[in-house]
Parts: sequence; structure tokens; C-alpha cells
Amino acid sequence: MPARRDRPKQIRGEQLVSKIFDATLAELARVDFESLSMETVAERAGVNKSTLYRRWPTKLDLVRATLDDVTDVRISVPDHGSLRADLLGFLRTVRDFCLSPEMQGIMRLMFGGKAHPELAAVIEAISERKDADSRKIVDRAIARGELPRGVDGAMLLDAMAGAVMNVIFFMNQCFDDAKLERLIEMLLVGAQNGGGSIAKPVTRAKRPAAARKS
Repeated sequence: MPARRDRPKQIRGEQLVSKIFDATLAELARVDFESLSMETVAERAGVNKSTLYRRWPTKLDLVRATLDDVTDVRISVPDHGSLRADLLGFLRTVRDFCLSPEMQGIMRLMFGGKAHPELAAVIEAISERKDADSRKIVDRAIARGELPRGVDGAMLLDAMAGAVMNVIFFMNQCFDDAKLERLIEMLLVGAQNGGGSIAKPVTRAKRPAAARKS
């Protein structure tokens, strides 16, 4: 009786989804959204096309799910109990994400997505959600008294994350932990002293009618 060949174990569940997301990001690093095909993603992931279409009817659905997953997993919002520790943890994830192969596909989408309104809407929604999530760092710091009320938390985080991206992408330099700590200290000094606070609209008191006539 011939020996039975063991069939390769099929990948299912979260492991399968993760493999498909990795294949999607790899393809997005190679081609733009217009040229992305479900067939090529399925081939790279080693699954049938029907597996993709059952979960994600269109490539826009697949890209949305992939971006949701990668931004949630790769960019975390830590809660260490102090502002500086939280910012350092957050910026570490930003730096590591910028250095990852996945970021190539994300950057391609961000710069090329404007030509596709539906894709642009997906990217904007995910960005807004992640921005709101990361602002929890600032909200907790205000509650602990580490930052003054009225500080522009969005601007503070954008300035820090933007500086990291600029050094990595445009200057092609390393951004080690020591440099991250210097960046945090530099920008926090201004924020903690009211720099960049959101100004409240100035309301002028109305003069009495008699005073206006004189």
C-alpha cells in the first residue's frame, strides 16, 4: 500500500488574514492602487481568489482592512502614566513603522490616493481615527497637570511625528532614542509654557448706547 502523503496544513483564521494583509502591503510597495489586483495579492499570499472575495468584495475593501490593521498594530498609543514616557513610546512606534517595508505601500497610497476619491476618503478616515486615538496621550497629560489646558494637542503630536518622518524619509538619517528624547524635551518646553495654545475668540464688551452716541 503506497504511503499517504500528508497534505500541507491549511492556514486559517487570524494567521490567514495576516498573511493576506502582508501580501497586500507588499504589492502596494510594488505598484500603485490602480494597478493593484486581487489576483496578484491572492497569488502572493498563496490563497485562492475566492478566499479574498468572500471577505473583501473589492480591492478598496481589502486596502481599507489592511490599513486599519497595520495602523492599529504598528502604531500604538501607550499609557505609562507620564507624558514623557507616553510620547517616547508613541514616537518609537512611529519611527519603527517608518523604517518598516510596510510603510512603502502606505506612503504610495497617501501620495497617490488623491486621484481616487474613495481611496482618499478611506485614508482620511483612518488618519482621523488614529489622530483621535493618539490625542489621548495629551488628554491624560492635561488631566494629570503635565500640560496646560488649551494646549493644541494635535499640533504637538503632528510636530513630533512629522519631525521623525522628515529625518527618516527626507534626510535619510537615523532617529535613535536619545534623539527622540531631545525632540520631546524641546517641544514640551514650549507646550508646557503655553506656546501654541489654541486661542479663545476675543469677545468685546458692548458699550452702553449713550456712550456710543457721544
